[in-house]
Amino acid sequence: MSNLTTSTEILTEDIEDKNIKLDVKPSFDLTPENARFYKSAGGLISLDLTIPGKETESFERVVILRSFPISNPNEFLSIREPDVRKGGRGREIGLIRRLS
Repeated sequence: MSNLTTSTEILTEDIEDKNIKLDVKPSFDLTPENARFYKSAGGLISLDLTIPGKETESFERVVILRSFPISNPNEFLSIREPDVRKGGRGREIGLIRRLS
C-alpha cells in the first residue's frame, strides 16, 4: 500500500458549450522515503521526488510555505514550485505532514 495521495490529474469543465481539459499535476505526501531535499550549487532548496513506477523528478528550486494551523509550525508544510507572479506561491508539489 502506497503512502502517496494524489489530486485528480485531469479536470474536465464545460464552459460556454466547449469541453476544456485542464492538465493538473498531482500533489504528494512527502516522506523521507520518497523525497530528498538538498542545497543546490546556487544555494537554493532543491528536491528529488521519487514516485513508485516512475522516474525520479528533480526540482532545482522549491519554496516551503507553512499551512494552517500556523500554531503548529512542525506540521503541514507545503512544498511548491516558485511562481514570481504569485509571490512565490506556485503549484504545490507535495505536503510534509509532520517534520518528525
